[in-house]
Amino acid sequence: MTKAHWHYTRTDFLDTVFTMLVSGPVQAISLFGPRRIGKTQFLQYDLAPRAEMYGHQVAYASFWQMPTSPLAILLYELDQALRAEPIAKRLARGTLALSPKLRLRDPTRRGEIEIDLSDLKGKAPEDHLLLLDQYCEKLANETRPAILLFDEFQEILYAPEATAIMAALRTALDKRKTGLSVVFTGSSQSGLKRVFSQRDAPFFNFATEITLPPLPDDFVTQQLRAFHDTYRGTVATDTALAVFHDFDRNPLMFQIWLNALPLNGFDDAAARRQVAQQMAETGGYDRMWLELAPAQRAMLRLLAEEIAQPTGQTGHDFLQNLTGESLTASQRQKAQKALAQRHLIDNWDGRWQLTDPLLKAWVIARPEREFT
Repeated sequence: MTKAHWHYTRTDFLDTVFTMLVSGPVQAISLFGPRRIGKTQFLQYDLAPRAEMYGHQVAYASFWQMPTSPLAILLYELDQALRAEPIAKRLARGTLALSPKLRLRDPTRRGEIEIDLSDLKGKAPEDHLLLLDQYCEKLANETRPAILLFDEFQEILYAPEATAIMAALRTALDKRKTGLSVVFTGSSQSGLKRVFSQRDAPFFNFATEITLPPLPDDFVTQQLRAFHDTYRGTVATDTALAVFHDFDRNPLMFQIWLNALPLNGFDDAAARRQVAQQMAETGGYDRMWLELAPAQRAMLRLLAEEIAQPTGQTGHDFLQNLTGESLTASQRQKAQKALAQRHLIDNWDGRWQLTDPLLKAWVIARPEREFT
């Protein structure tokens, strides 16, 4: 048995996004959603297979962790898409391991091109930007547009050559409006807005903004079927739904809890403790917590609790009850800025929130003695 029966397809959302990309008036979509709620799975296991099933070439590139310049990631993944290997096989090989010399297919003629990755760590070379345009030209298809999936695209902003790469990519896409369609995802709403909303940015007003919808209760029903097929055990639907809602409909947290049940004698509380422990270990939360100043910990708890007016009177009163100290508005703003610089919080629709839903649950579960 494979693990495919655990995957939940967001069918309605998939139909909408796919139709927008291949038949709608838009060329690009900016898809926002917090971390660990299924954006990458949607791209890799829903949208990409659907596109390939209908004859569209697909390129997938993740900008979350770049071992080298984002230009190298772009060139490599466009090269892989041109080789017409199904994306499932590409993903099965694991993450990209770039050697010092990258060998790519020449998109304009037979043969290969060798690129020294050390050349891509500073200013983007003009010939490599031209190569990016040539790959886009080769992939473009007026009948069945190629679909480019750029995951966590806001991370490109931290590369020194970001502006040149984005300008070259925007030009390449503008020249092929009906031959290339793009999905940009991001877990930082403020980061995505910097990419698409700043007037002086290369991608200003380029993409239609949509948000990944929360998973419906049908997700729980499907997961319970997968659980039964795997373990031959049964979990009460009401119990599972309550846990799912307690976890803010987070699929990863729910799956950890569900698979922890058999290991904990089907004890709900014990399974929840295992979720917290696993979150702390995989996310490095314990180490991060020790690195935070007391005011930063308190501010993180305040934002996790979604307290209104974090730098106003309500926020002051909450923190005073939590810590026993009176933190000034300036101290709270300073702590909030420090958390944002560590990418622990982000501004979504005018409200500061934790970027990681798993961390949010972990912070809320911290005992109050850790704040006094």
